[in-house]
Amino acid sequence: MGGGPLQQSSGDGQTPGLDLPRAHRPHAKNEPDSFLLRIESHPPFYFYDRASHAMQAGQFEQAARLFEKSLSQRPYDVPSHFELAIAAAHLGDMRRARKQLEFAMKNSTTPDSRVIYAAKLRHLESLN
Repeated sequence: MGGGPLQQSSGDGQTPGLDLPRAHRPHAKNEPDSFLLRIESHPPFYFYDRASHAMQAGQFEQAARLFEKSLSQRPYDVPSHFELAIAAAHLGDMRRARKQLEFAMKNSTTPDSRVIYAAKLRHLESLN
């Protein structure tokens, strides 16, 4: 097979392979990330990372707001729901904490995680 349009790319930028020439790509500006930044203004996990730092600093209100923003990007992210539950509990909002833990438990991807979240939920309920 010669250098036809379906040739596998060598990854060296020399063999076109399946890649479109840069001028034909929809986001072929000088900054390759500009297209992605127009779609999503913050990189993945940006709010989650900031929220985690706020949690470590004991800034639970700020952490809760940032976990909410993280969930606006990834609504089914179980760790974000779990961390939001912890922040809510620190703020005394047990209803919100219970709701987030229930979501984490129901949407967890492994049986072991569901068991762990169920135990945490039972513990939270025992505090009321």
